Amino acid sequence: MIQKEKTKLTIKSLGNAFSFAVVINFYIWLFFAIMQEGEVTVQFNFFGEALIEYIIYIVIFPIIAYAFWWDLKNYKIKHRESKSINTDKL
Repeated sequence: MIQKEKTKLTIKSLGNAFSFAVVINFYIWLFFAIMQEGEVTVQFNFFGEALIEYIIYIVIFPIIAYAFWWDLKNYKIKHRESKSINTDKL
């Protein structure tokens, strides 16, 4: 049981890290767009890396989705608990 929880937490942490990496990638594009007077041309396969990036993004998407689902589930649980604590005080 403990190993299962560790695995879930590891996947959640990886999902959050991958989400951060995707956001950083977006901000790099945004930074270059700002430096080029609001326009940027992306040649996605300039070095022949498109297939590798497609595979990476397809592989990390389920991990990011799982981490998002985990955070949302825990938020709902904590929100319900805080509501029940607040109503008990009344």
